[in-house]
Amino acid sequence: MGLATFGIVHPVFLALLQSEKDKASTPPSTNEVDKMIQEQQRLWLKPRIEHLEIFKGPSAEKNEKIRILAEAPLEKNWEDFLIDNFRARENEAVIFQSTLRAVEHLEQQNITDKIAIDLGSGYSPMANYLLEKGWKVIVVDNAPYAIDKCNELYQEHVKSGRLTTVNCKMEEFTFPKNVTLITANDSLNYCEPAQLGLLLDKINQALAPNGLFAGNFFVSSDRHQDIACRGILNGWYVEEIKNTSRFLTVQKLLESHNFNTASNEETPQNCLTHGFAWGPTINFVASKTL
Repeated sequence: MGLATFGIVHPVFLALLQSEKDKASTPPSTNEVDKMIQEQQRLWLKPRIEHLEIFKGPSAEKNEKIRILAEAPLEKNWEDFLIDNFRARENEAVIFQSTLRAVEHLEQQNITDKIAIDLGSGYSPMANYLLEKGWKVIVVDNAPYAIDKCNELYQEHVKSGRLTTVNCKMEEFTFPKNVTLITANDSLNYCEPAQLGLLLDKINQALAPNGLFAGNFFVSSDRHQDIACRGILNGWYVEEIKNTSRFLTVQKLLESHNFNTASNEETPQNCLTHGFAWGPTINFVASKTL
């Protein structure tokens, strides 16, 4: 895919890409990845106000805004975030490249059961893109506003039964079997870290033998992005492990849950690439390890 999801080469992304080139090329062990996830769980459990303390200063007005953000219900923060995001992107066909790659490959296989699950999709264009290509889509999102907006935007598909919306946490969703495509763009890092392994196992078990899992992980590189994600939306990041690239950390994380990201003659659709969404990401297309 290109240097940036939105076609813009962001300086933070370039800085991360350069730093990743200098990292050790030996993948971390499964145990080291588990410890990284445990640390993210510890940070995830901290009060959100603690993550925003760094922004506090002499301005009483600024400090009050920080307090309001940190103490506001997550549902309200998500609603505001989604509204602002929709306004910024409503006229753009923002389609995530890893998912595009997966869809292109699957359609070349002339599959008959075109069933996709979009985890944490909100009302992004991804669901609509799949629907227009004849897929049946299940949208799962924990934000009630996102589900309501999705039902409003795509009500014809809801009525026809080709679109199903589910308001729940992705890690609590009951997955159907033999799903062709499961996509999770800008959403996996809002799953509770301690539940991520269980979620990845559920995704693997839900996929058909030839099914694909496509999405991305946020990687920490920018303090303000990190503070905003943790303090406002209660997210987390894939962190560096002993000077090993985050790229290899994501690879090991997926492999430990029976996903294959290696691209070769048998799995040309698979990939692991750098990208940029709200900040630097590691994007992937993964098949099941059979």
